[in-house]
Amino acid sequence: MIARGVADLSELSPALSPEGASYDPREFNVVEFGARGDGLSDDSQAFLAAWKRACHTENATMLVPGGKAFVVNYLLLTGPCATNLRLKIDGIVLADTRDMIQWSNITTWISIARVHDFSVEGYGIIDGQGEEWWRISCRRNSSYVSDSSYRLYSFLTFDSSANITIQDLKFVNSPQMHLAIEESSNVSIKGVEILAPHDSPNTDGIHLHMSNNVSIEKCIIGTGDDCISIAKNTSNVVIREIICGPGHGISIGSLGRNKTPEFVSNVKVENSILESTKYGLRIKTWQGGQGFASNFSYYNVVMMNVLQPIIIDQYYCDGNSSFSCGTEELDAVKVSNVSYSNIMGTSASSVALRFQCSLGNPCYNLVLENVFLNLSNGSTPSAFCLNAFGQNKGLVVPNSCLNSSLAWQQ
Repeated sequence: MIARGVADLSELSPALSPEGASYDPREFNVVEFGARGDGLSDDSQAFLAAWKRACHTENATMLVPGGKAFVVNYLLLTGPCATNLRLKIDGIVLADTRDMIQWSNITTWISIARVHDFSVEGYGIIDGQGEEWWRISCRRNSSYVSDSSYRLYSFLTFDSSANITIQDLKFVNSPQMHLAIEESSNVSIKGVEILAPHDSPNTDGIHLHMSNNVSIEKCIIGTGDDCISIAKNTSNVVIREIICGPGHGISIGSLGRNKTPEFVSNVKVENSILESTKYGLRIKTWQGGQGFASNFSYYNVVMMNVLQPIIIDQYYCDGNSSFSCGTEELDAVKVSNVSYSNIMGTSASSVALRFQCSLGNPCYNLVLENVFLNLSNGSTPSAFCLNAFGQNKGLVVPNSCLNSSLAWQQ
């Protein structure tokens, strides 16, 4: 059922455009294509019709106006389209949860594919009404064996696209991942807000997969899983001025599941705050994997009451794999060239630095520079290192346990 009344929804959305605004033949308002925006009617067909017209018009705008709440089911908005297409969302877009059977085996709610020179922006709200999915999740309710019947993994997905801008929108309560970037390049995400309860399962904020040249800036993200997750075969990512929490922090991986070759490289995280998260800056790989995770820079990051502020875990295992957790393998994803500079704040656990690296492929060229992490009571936490090689610069608290042997300075 629709979770909130239309009156409540309209209060959250900006007002309609001022009366008397000049007519623009390149603007395609979903209301003009039959959308009612009453928070009850299914407006999916109107969205698809507006997209079809806008997609074939140069410099067009598809408008979802403010002051209304639009209920939609699965939408596939696909190109190629004319250049400089814009999707402007000022209203509220709601997932239709009245008939859950319709979502069987659908993996994304709104999928935008094969577009170039495209932007989605506005001051609207995209609401996945995730509670309807969370209550039938095996992670919330043990009576459900798995989540396979309702696989709505992501809220909004960009697939096989390039030169994309996503700006100023608010995403709330996705069934699982809120915003996914798949096999895309030259993507800018700026000023986005993403919110879900701390106990909502698998609700990653922004998920990158097989993509390159991505910037994420000035975003506020608080969810039940990773604020930002960077998955396999992704490179050249810049993350700056992010406020993250609650959630699982900023994660790279997991990589190498089921012994597959995977990589992530060239990631920068700068000038960000993580507050009351389960993890802070995390790299996670599976035993037996192949590939590499390299050239990561974490700079000017503040941790506030973070349970595990800095962690590299080459023994990651979520228990839902054919791989036997705890098995030592000779192969591992190679983790190297990772620097942590000007990292400060408080740890919520006694171990603030944890580098748990593989015996067969140790972590190397790790650098700790001006790292200062205390417990909230002012006492000093500890560090744990296993097969971790690198160096320390400046003040490092807690005392570093990195092995400075040159044998692994590759």
